[in-house]
Amino acid sequence: MNQPSSRPDAAEMLDELRHLEAIAVRTPWEGASPLNAADLEEMLAQMRVGTGQNTQSPRSSWRLGSFAIAACAILAVTMLLLTSRSAPLSASGIYGELRVLTTQPRVGSRIDIEYVAPAMLAREPRLHLRALFRRPWDRPYADATIYRRAAVLERGRDGLFRGSFVLPDSTVYAALAVEDENASRVDSRGGKRWEVLTYDDSARISWDAFEQKINELHGRSSEAALATTRERAAAYPNDPRAWSSVLYMERFNLSGAAVALIPVHRQRILSMHREFSRVPRPSNALIEDMRQYVVQFDTRNDAELQQVGSFWREARAQRTRQVLTAARSDVVVTDPTAAEWIVWDLNRASMSSRPDSAHAALERLEALAARLPRETEAVRTVGYQLARTSQDAAVLLRWADRRAASMPNQPDAWYSEPLQVDALRRQVIERLTSIAEQLLRLDEARRPLELTRGEAARSDSAHALRVLVQVASGLELEGDTTGALRVLDRAAQIGWNRGVSMRRAALRLALGDTAAALEPLAQVVADPTTTPSQSDSLSRLVAHLGPQRWQAARARAGRTLRDYFLRDATREVLPDSVVVSDSAGKPISIRTLAGGVRTVVLFWSPFCPFSRTELARVVPLVESLKREGARLIIVSGAARGPESDAISKTAGLAGVSYYDAQGDAGRAFHVWTIPNYAVLDASGALRFSNSAADRVVAQLASLRGDN
Repeated sequence: MNQPSSRPDAAEMLDELRHLEAIAVRTPWEGASPLNAADLEEMLAQMRVGTGQNTQSPRSSWRLGSFAIAACAILAVTMLLLTSRSAPLSASGIYGELRVLTTQPRVGSRIDIEYVAPAMLAREPRLHLRALFRRPWDRPYADATIYRRAAVLERGRDGLFRGSFVLPDSTVYAALAVEDENASRVDSRGGKRWEVLTYDDSARISWDAFEQKINELHGRSSEAALATTRERAAAYPNDPRAWSSVLYMERFNLSGAAVALIPVHRQRILSMHREFSRVPRPSNALIEDMRQYVVQFDTRNDAELQQVGSFWREARAQRTRQVLTAARSDVVVTDPTAAEWIVWDLNRASMSSRPDSAHAALERLEALAARLPRETEAVRTVGYQLARTSQDAAVLLRWADRRAASMPNQPDAWYSEPLQVDALRRQVIERLTSIAEQLLRLDEARRPLELTRGEAARSDSAHALRVLVQVASGLELEGDTTGALRVLDRAAQIGWNRGVSMRRAALRLALGDTAAALEPLAQVVADPTTTPSQSDSLSRLVAHLGPQRWQAARARAGRTLRDYFLRDATREVLPDSVVVSDSAGKPISIRTLAGGVRTVVLFWSPFCPFSRTELARVVPLVESLKREGARLIIVSGAARGPESDAISKTAGLAGVSYYDAQGDAGRAFHVWTIPNYAVLDASGALRFSNSAADRVVAQLASLRGDN
């Protein structure tokens, strides 16, 4: 290769690239949101008079025993549920009406369905009803969810679609959506889905059905999870785990506003203590549930609560000793609370970080797992932790495989650490490569209810890209630069990713192949998140190749970016009736706010911890939007209050803050999770919805001159 004297030396180029490089393949994440102010005020009033219920918006819960494992990942909130005053769905709108005709279904019941289709599906002769089915032991989130076709709905002469299905064995909860036979048009009720919950012998929704509904809402709608938590507490008012879960979810969703609810919970836990402390031999579950409830209180200056806490803490310690003694036998452990105590005791016993201690604990854990009806999440969590402590590569990989098998929709999540172990790296690379290959093949069992086949394929491809980045990093650690480049080149064919382009360029330059680095460098420069100074630095790296080649490469990169993002673009003209309120409460249409320029709309809530985090780091996004000549509007799903004022002012966004307390704008933008981004073109048409910060600037760039 010719190397003119104007070319920077290799070390200089690599230093510059390393300075600019940031491989971070980010997954969109979602947050939680509280009740609106009116609902909170009403609930407080009802609690003050001792009802403990909100009849307008009944609520419910999940067992706190799983919080230590999974609570930190409760991410999403359904903006469509921000108000209990939303209009009912109608077949004359964009969603249909699905009616479950079977009343109070039981496990194994036949479910009869009647469906009024919206216009997009009304002319089909038949439709497919898809479902996810949950059993009592299924874990939170959708990473282990299997989706399937439940029934074919046939159109009758009256235009109604009808069909039926039988709840599979042990199913206590089902979520439903309807689609055409090609899966190109889907009605999922705007992401809210329809559902079936089973009933118990007392003609109330079963505890397990509530539990699995809440588990399904994790990662989808934290506010809906809170609502269901309260609903279950109303149905099971004397169960401490119900109210323990309510308190946890209130703290998580309502942040500082939850403090006002503590006195009511305090009176309840004291009342329950007076009742349950007199039980001659309380169950393991009752002891654990009372302990989990009381540990959520600040008892430092509260002698009564200190006494309650000491009572149930000692009761648990005494019962745990009995359970551990019995666990030395070969009897099958059928009590889930006892099993959890044993598992966590093994974890504590191995906290010395000594490999021999971890090996001994793993042997006992395996023996326990063999005596359980089924392997629990606690077993997998503690087993993986012990495997890490054991310093045994084979053991670590075996437990990573077990964790991956329990999460068929996110199996790659458990191989990041084993990938760093020299002795395991090649095996892990093989596993990750296989996962990426599977993601690039359409699997109906993996396709979420809301997505068409095309949307699911693109979502899986984006996931495959992230997995291939892991594979490439593993190959680099192995010293296989050529192999890493081959994998990254394939990742680049899947989708647009600035980090992948940057890494491809860096590796090409490391091999001394500046000409081959030209295309990925041009893609980095074409990406609108690259600053002008960064573009100048990167341009100097290839200046010796001549301005014509560089300009041609940049033009190709620009077309690639545009084509990639416009494939998902829509064009929905928003009516002027789609309005938000300004800081004075005056309504103003979104199109007016856009003002004839490309606009990003960020939906958020001041009570959502993930929204607050997103808002705190939105400044770089604002700078990128300025370079694009675009603007930002932030829309809160709650009424204006001191919380939103403080947060938006701190973030320097007070001048672009608006409010959508009734959720009307959110529905018009198809928003069902927050934080959530949407993109408008210069004419005010909605082009991208349900987006994320790492995509909106590129989506805006794809709309340059396209109105």
